[in-house]
Amino acid sequence: IWDIADRKIRIHHFSLGEYLKFIEPKTTSKDDLTNKKSKIKNKQTASNKVIHAIEKEIKKIEIKISKREKEIKSLEQEMANPNSISHEELQAFYSKIEELNNELEELMKIWEEKNMELENSLNS
Repeated sequence: IWDIADRKIRIHHFSLGEYLKFIEPKTTSKDDLTNKKSKIKNKQTASNKVIHAIEKEIKKIEIKISKREKEIKSLEQEMANPNSISHEELQAFYSKIEELNNELEELMKIWEEKNMELENSLNS
């Protein structure tokens, strides 16, 4: 049997059955290598998708954080002029600011968790 591979000719002096047994481990190892490469590539693609999704979530959270901070700042500026608002309105401002601060605190926690998740995904 003549074996032509890698620009070389090899002559084998055995039957076709013996030859197939002889080349089977080589073929299997190449197939295994191809399968491993494919699995690694699929894992990397899946990992990249996860990382992209986490980054997208972080951006959305950052936008919400920025909005809450602007709302709080705006309310604080309105409260800075005590002559333009009544006592009842002032209480409503305080309540609204407290509510926004609670939301902001929760968003910051989520932001931290997502960043930790992103860091873990990048290190995997």
